[in-house]
Amino acid sequence: MTTTDTEYALMAGNAYRSTRDKMNWISAPQGWSEFKYEKNESSGFEAVSFQNTANPNEIVISFAGTGSGMNQDWWANCGLVTGFGAEQLLQAAEYYLQVKALNPNATITFTGHSLGGGLAALMGVFFNKQAVTFDQAPFLLSAEKNLLNPDVAATLRDDLLLKGYSETLLIDLYNFLETRTLMGPIPNSNMVRAIHVDGEVLSVWFPISIIGLQTPPLTHGPTDLSSTNLHSQALLTAFMENDQFRKITFKLTDLLGMIFDSNLYYNDPNKLIDPKRNFLENLVRHQAGVQGSFAADGMLDRFTTDLQLIAGSGSTSMSDANMTKALTAFAMQAYYDNRLAVGETLFDTENITGGLHFDRSKVAGMLEDPNPNDGNDQGVKGYTMYFKAYLETIPAEDRTFIEAMLPELLDWFIQTGNGSMTATAGDQRAFMLGGSGNDNLTGGSQADVLVGNGGTDMLSGGDSYDILIGGEGNDILEGGTGDDILLGGKGMDAYTWNTGDGNDSIIEERESDGKIHGIIRINNGAGNEFFAAGGFIREGESDIWKMTRSDGTVLTLVHGSTWQLALADGSTLDLGNFQDGDFGINLLAAIPEASNSAPSVQGTNTEVGNAWINGGAGNDQMDGGAGDDVFSGGGGSDTIFAGGGNDDIFGDYEA
Repeated sequence: MTTTDTEYALMAGNAYRSTRDKMNWISAPQGWSEFKYEKNESSGFEAVSFQNTANPNEIVISFAGTGSGMNQDWWANCGLVTGFGAEQLLQAAEYYLQVKALNPNATITFTGHSLGGGLAALMGVFFNKQAVTFDQAPFLLSAEKNLLNPDVAATLRDDLLLKGYSETLLIDLYNFLETRTLMGPIPNSNMVRAIHVDGEVLSVWFPISIIGLQTPPLTHGPTDLSSTNLHSQALLTAFMENDQFRKITFKLTDLLGMIFDSNLYYNDPNKLIDPKRNFLENLVRHQAGVQGSFAADGMLDRFTTDLQLIAGSGSTSMSDANMTKALTAFAMQAYYDNRLAVGETLFDTENITGGLHFDRSKVAGMLEDPNPNDGNDQGVKGYTMYFKAYLETIPAEDRTFIEAMLPELLDWFIQTGNGSMTATAGDQRAFMLGGSGNDNLTGGSQADVLVGNGGTDMLSGGDSYDILIGGEGNDILEGGTGDDILLGGKGMDAYTWNTGDGNDSIIEERESDGKIHGIIRINNGAGNEFFAAGGFIREGESDIWKMTRSDGTVLTLVHGSTWQLALADGSTLDLGNFQDGDFGINLLAAIPEASNSAPSVQGTNTEVGNAWINGGAGNDQMDGGAGDDVFSGGGGSDTIFAGGGNDDIFGDYEA
């Protein structure tokens, strides 16, 4: 079976051993057993071989790349880049000849990353063997023959002869030298393939000094990462393990920067003193599995699936980058802390369309770390770093309610993609956050917080004590059973109260004209539904106003510390800082004249230019004239001429 490029990438990464703690070793691929690990402390040379367990005659030699800091590897880099050779090249050739001697019938190929990739390329052309290299070091001058540099290949032949290797063992190297003399410039280049990440440092600085066939680069989304960061073999391997992970960087353009952010889960994988797991290496290791430690669990695949849900269908419609970053950080933390079961993703679409759902307890046990400076992270990093910044875009009053409740809300529903979200919460306390579309959010059996944001949203609280926040747009809010708080926000919002819903509080935002333009719908059961709007008549000098509807229903408005609308079952609607004219409710000192038989009723409140006109039960014709008027048609078939001004018109709605 042909060795895959992903297997080569894993083996190339696995050669980095002496410079890393084991927790950050890139996995060897499944189905391969390692042998003959070698490290030369003097020169820095490092290599390991892998044998296919299904076909022991298939062997891959992997050369390690440059370690961190200014170590011995840089002597090899400088010598081989400039065409003057290096001790590590001789050691690589000896290593190959030793492996070949142990396995004379084996098919041997080479791989490596960076310096290791350059060594693999040279070994491939010198000994006519296949080599698959990654972010290959630019050692082309060491393979060519020119007047300015020594002949590195000829020097290698001579050094190997001095060490006792026969001409027969070196026949491939002899053939390389002879063919180069006759044909030039680098024989056997077709045996080498070079794979690299777009923008990584070596391909940027040395684009024409690579040996072999350069495959199209592994492209990715825009990023501010340095070319050195893009040189990561773990990143390259992740791109090869799951191409969708690479592609999602074009949509989630902050992803790569977050993966390399030390404030999140980037830890230098080359750190040997007080090492910590690095996020990217951890993904790669879990994707492939670590022989003798844990089986492959597809962690990179699962993480990518979560990222695709964040991006939604098409390009992400979440206008605030902090929201996208927050969700990405939530997923990173869940996988880094290994809080998900094998095969489990953080996000799902259960009971939701146009968005994603997740259990916040699978990110962290608590929302905020009570001791953020003790070095023991306990809270949700993405909340502290990004989500709180997103909340700053929400009006202060709404935000206060959200922040007070969030620590106890575990089921989160977040709108993503280009459309609207429809979601229904379950039996765990929920936070439901809509987007700019017309969202339809339904709470569950617990105390939930529903936020519509923009658009014309429908919010229904379900059972228990809920907080509904409409945001901008003309929203419909229905608290459901329990004592709920309903915040409509800007726009013409409609509030629905049904018998048995409890004592709800309505907090509505005033528009630029100083009025609240919302409407309250009452459902007393048995098909008796109507709008709580029209003229309420004061009882003497008391703080009580009443309106008697044509069906005999009496609505009572009481002014105490707040304004409260008393309902038929004894419940109340708290209207907060209600003012005359809000919600289409007008406060009257005396009963306006209305006729059930007269064909016309005209507003005559000339002192203020505004009129409240109640048509009664007959078929009326009403004319408001100029001014801001309120019309209540009452029963019958009515004709209303609003006239100038900002007018509110209410028919007598009965189901």
